[in-house]
Amino acid sequence: MANGGQALGRDTNNRVIFVPQAIPGELVEVEVDEQTKGHSQAQLRRVLQPSAERVSARCDHFPDQTCSHFQHIAYPTQLHYKKQVILDQMKRLAGLEPLVRPLIASPAQWGWQTAVSLSPTAEGGFGLWSGRQQKVLPIAQCALLTPGLQNLMQDLDMELPGLRRLTLREGSEGDLLVAMEIEDVEPPDLVVDFPLSAAIVLPDQTAANLIGDNFVVQVINGRPFQVSAGCYFHANPAATEQVTAALLTAAQLRPSDKVLELFSGVGVFTAALAAHSAEVIGIEANSDAVEDAAINLDDTEQVSLYHAFVEDVLPSLKIAPPVVVMHPPAGGLSAEIIRAVVYKRPQRLIYISDDVATLARDAKMFGRSGYRLAEIQPIDTAPQTYHMTCVALFLPQK
Repeated sequence: MANGGQALGRDTNNRVIFVPQAIPGELVEVEVDEQTKGHSQAQLRRVLQPSAERVSARCDHFPDQTCSHFQHIAYPTQLHYKKQVILDQMKRLAGLEPLVRPLIASPAQWGWQTAVSLSPTAEGGFGLWSGRQQKVLPIAQCALLTPGLQNLMQDLDMELPGLRRLTLREGSEGDLLVAMEIEDVEPPDLVVDFPLSAAIVLPDQTAANLIGDNFVVQVINGRPFQVSAGCYFHANPAATEQVTAALLTAAQLRPSDKVLELFSGVGVFTAALAAHSAEVIGIEANSDAVEDAAINLDDTEQVSLYHAFVEDVLPSLKIAPPVVVMHPPAGGLSAEIIRAVVYKRPQRLIYISDDVATLARDAKMFGRSGYRLAEIQPIDTAPQTYHMTCVALFLPQK
């Protein structure tokens, strides 16, 4: 299984062929529809000898490769393949063979997704991007969504010129939010006939209210967190609790420790770190996320927040914390940030990654800078897809 959710096979000329919706070990008939110098891309036509791990997909639109990649694979085997992808990426991209622990399974395999991003279809309405058809397809149902989001998606009836993307979110108490990204920042006129909040997400990822609140509330480890429309938040809250637990295990905090948290977001990990340390200093560029974190951490006195880009403020911070925690975007860390982190010589670096390829790239750079990748604890934050979250621990090289 290759990173990205496709199975990898070879033809009689040893050319690599990527096949979506196939399973390693199967004999399949494919149609090659794209060839490059190094590999080919194919579509699955028939499964001649199926794997014992093949199961029936729940979503009718699964063959169009819209919402998921692994619905045809038994769930325990999905976890196995995800771990193998981590091992492969670390070895091929970073030349490393770290300890990779077994994936922690998601508490829910279906109905876990509390946020979904939709795009306008050519025919009107909204849908999901189809990898097979290379266009946005209207979607009537998705087994990954919570029932509340499923109903909201079916009830949407909106035509808005200049709309680029529509994100639907559901909070822990069933609160619903529609966040719109449009070409024009002028607010549209909306009418709703059921309880719903609506907001515009501006180009800087801050949000402006249209109806109701511009946020939902998610409960993590019994604590409520306000999450504004343009702020990042894992779509699987129960699995986010597992990521938090893995983070604390890797950090091994002492009550006297000072923690530096990069890309601190709305404060979910900040709250957990603050409960086990003397001080947490967070850096976050999104102003709405900083405001959310200030509200979410209002009862926590040992937290300081910087509203800034990490690369702008990190080099000037006159601190040498024993623990640094990072949860960067999927693109990973810049060389500038890695240099600034390493310069502070922390005893433990915890890197929370949602993209194993960029984690491998950055692990190689940390290795060149005197830090070894000690272990990775992956968590299945997105069942039925190839996505996951890795909590990676780096220690100074001896």
